[in-house]
Amino acid sequence: MSEQRLLFDPHRSIWVERLWQRIDAQTRGTLISILVQMARSSLTASAQPPAEQEHSDES
Repeated sequence: MSEQRLLFDPHRSIWVERLWQRIDAQTRGTLISILVQMARSSLTASAQPPAEQEHSDES
C-alpha cells in the first residue's frame, strides 16, 4: 500500500496559530461551516458539464 500524503501541511505559521487561538470556539465553528459550504458549492459547480458555447454563423 502506498504512503498516504497529508491533506494539510502540519506546520502552521505562528500568526495563524495566534489568530486561531484568539477566535472563540463558536466563531471557529462558523468559519469552518462556511468553508465547508464553499467547498461543496465548488465541487457541485465543477461536476456540472460546461455550458455550450454559442456558435456564430460568421466566418
